[in-house]
This record gives sequence, structure tokens and C-alpha cells, in this order.
Amino acid sequence: MISLLYLSSATTQFSDSDLVNLLAEARKNNTQLDISGMLLYHDGNFLQVLEGPDDQVRHLFEKISGDERHQSVVKLIDRPIAERQFGEWSMAFRTTADAGLDTFEGYSNFLNNPFSHEVKEHPSAAYQFLLAFRESAR
Repeated sequence: MISLLYLSSATTQFSDSDLVNLLAEARKNNTQLDISGMLLYHDGNFLQVLEGPDDQVRHLFEKISGDERHQSVVKLIDRPIAERQFGEWSMAFRTTADAGLDTFEGYSNFLNNPFSHEVKEHPSAAYQFLLAFRESAR
């Protein structure tokens, strides 16, 4: 089992309706593939972690990388895991609107500029950011 974390930019802005449709599609597909994870969307940028069987996760990542809705896809983490951190969700979803981001320890505005050195040099900070969102959703 692996955990794969990536960043990408949307080719066009997603409306709330677009995001709801994307989430419904992801939940249906990911349940069938035994993939869990979390997706954050902010101002045209995605940060997503995928967890599950190695081949399934890597195949899904390749599909996402080739999806016309994504551009500038950057894989940050691809590592084996003993247990899931986002196992209770077929795909959790949060937007960063009104989330009180500045209250999270170690907050930075890296989603506003997802390809900054900060994210590329410290991908574990992006992963910790997702874990903080997971906790706030409980």
C-alpha cells in the first residue's frame, strides 16, 4: 500500500457545482479501486493525497496527470505506508474558504502558489497540512 501526494492547477476555475460533481465521481471510482484520500481545492489549485494498493494508486495518478482538467501536475510524495491516514473516506474533500487557515500550526499560503520552493523542498509540510484538515473535519 502507498500514499501519493501531488499538486496540480486546474485548467479553468472550478465552481462549487463542478467540485461537487468531481467529488461524486471520485468517490464512486475510488471506492471500487479501494483508494482513500483527501482533496483540497483553493483558487484553481489542487492538493491531493491518494492511499491504497500500489498499482491502483499509481494508475489513478497517471490518469489524473493526463486529465485535461489538470495542468502542471507535480508529485510530491510517493511512499509505502503500513496504514491509511485517510482510510475512513473514499475521498474526503475540503475547500480552504473560511477554514481559518491561519490558525493551523505552521500555516503558510503555499496553495496560493503551489509550485513554490517551499512545497517542493518540504513536501511533508503539505502532507501535514492535509492531516490538519482531516482533523478539523471530524
